[in-house]
Amino acid sequence: MKKISEIVFKYPIHTIIAYLLMHFLVRIYLSDTIQVDDREQILYGQTLNLGYPMPQPPLYSWIVWLFFKILGTSLFTVSIVKYLLLAFTYIVIWSICKKIFQTNKVKVLGLFSFLLLPSFFWHIHEGFTHTVILGLAILMTTNSYFNIQIDSSIKNYSFLGLSIGIGLLSKYSFLIFLLLFLLATLSRKDFRDVLFKRGIFITFIIASLIALPHYYWLAENFNSISNQAMERVSIGYANNIGSLRNLQLPLSYLGFLTPLIFIITPFLIRKKNKTDNIVDPYLIFFRSFFLILFALSVFFSFSFEIEQVKVRWLHPLLLLAPLWLVSEYQQKHQENNKFIRNVVFFTIFLSLIVIGSRVVKMTIGPELGFYGRINIPISQTLKKIPHNILEGSTIKILDYSIFAHSFEAFPNNTLQFIGKKFNDKKDKTQKCLILDISPIESLAKPALTGSFVTFRGKFKYEIFYSLEQSSSCKF
Repeated sequence: MKKISEIVFKYPIHTIIAYLLMHFLVRIYLSDTIQVDDREQILYGQTLNLGYPMPQPPLYSWIVWLFFKILGTSLFTVSIVKYLLLAFTYIVIWSICKKIFQTNKVKVLGLFSFLLLPSFFWHIHEGFTHTVILGLAILMTTNSYFNIQIDSSIKNYSFLGLSIGIGLLSKYSFLIFLLLFLLATLSRKDFRDVLFKRGIFITFIIASLIALPHYYWLAENFNSISNQAMERVSIGYANNIGSLRNLQLPLSYLGFLTPLIFIITPFLIRKKNKTDNIVDPYLIFFRSFFLILFALSVFFSFSFEIEQVKVRWLHPLLLLAPLWLVSEYQQKHQENNKFIRNVVFFTIFLSLIVIGSRVVKMTIGPELGFYGRINIPISQTLKKIPHNILEGSTIKILDYSIFAHSFEAFPNNTLQFIGKKFNDKKDKTQKCLILDISPIESLAKPALTGSFVTFRGKFKYEIFYSLEQSSSCKF
């Protein structure tokens, strides 16, 4: 245990990278089923546009498009994009920790504290695309702002502009974080001085150049995008102040921060001493940020009723909470070797439990009666389609999940989905193979119909097909 402790505290970022690599290998080797968020990227990552018909900015899809061009469209590619972005995220967290914490052990505690958030130790590995780059942008913006406080050079103002530009193209909710961040910056003179130096014009220009092309596109397509966004979020005016729905927001905060908040908070409650009067500016900034957040949350909770709050929606509000709580701990204790060591080991233990759970879920889960989307044998079923049916066929796909898996399953065939051609081989189509998860009503007299079935445990997955004349695949 002592040797492990020495390695972790000597090479914290290397430990995190190794942890991410384990999750990456589990994902690509134990299940070839592409999850819902990645299916969206399979579709939109085929083209490079200023915007896409989804209520999210396009940056993540642009990065996926670039990697598709280099590595091809596959589960491996979308997974490597996510885990590279996560690696950069932890590198930025470590950069912040090295600035704001005084001793190496507290810096390591700050880094590992993020693994005590459910979003980081579980949800981010099960889903998330745009939220990954949103988190990176929030941390980059914070890091750049702290760099300016140390050195108000043009370079640091330029990095702040880059970070904000990335945030504006990551998720629209980044604007909420930017508002809170701006209010916290304005709350104290030495904070707001950053905003009144000439370098801030460089920040504004760079952020605008990065974001404006997409936001011009958004203005032209605002109605369709806003309608999709409103379908995902159900908010109305509060009619009953005592309604349980008013507690949705604060309760979701607790869910986002557990178990971190219950591990750190007890160590923040103790008698005040003389050193408590000397507060570092970083802690003051975090206190300002979360005091403003608390005040706005109280107003919002009693003014509106919220049907549901998803974890990924809270990143703009609470992602800096681990840094704040560890800053409070540093203010109270400076360094408690035993406590920090125990927290880091608990974090490692929790991470290994999560990895083990994912392994079980992806392998013997269906045999144990636990069957989820990750277990759906789509690729295995597509591989059962014989070569004589595939050869010379354009494949018309009627199901979203089948389409996402078709690039790897049918690399030599032209694909057709929602009226568009993909993986176009430019050859003369001889046959039209139609695939769906429901029986197909043929428009033409079919040459061949049937289905392919795969069982996982007691669960059955079936893909129906109809092999028809080539004219059935025409637009």
